[in-house]
Amino acid sequence: MTGDEMRKLISEINVLYPSMRWTRESIAKWYEMLKDTPLDKAEAALNDYARSNHFAPSVSDILRGGAKSTSKVRGTDFERGEISEIDMMLIQMQKEKWGEASRNCS
Repeated sequence: MTGDEMRKLISEINVLYPSMRWTRESIAKWYEMLKDTPLDKAEAALNDYARSNHFAPSVSDILRGGAKSTSKVRGTDFERGEISEIDMMLIQMQKEKWGEASRNCS
């Protein structure tokens, strides 16, 4: 992806998510992370993501191809897709926390 293509992608993100704010640093980091991704793939990922998400995408959402693989609130009610390793770690930590809290209440 060229710098001009990155500007086009940011413009498309701004159309879909007007509340997203950019800084010089965030643009530089996004470009660093996406520079090896062809614009057409990034645009397709953005469009796919926007069809089912009302929050602005992260770089990883674009790199994943727009696929939704995160859990809902508190890591217990899963939407669709695969559970990431991070989700599994968070679920385990939450179970341990709740288990400890219930033992303390007994």
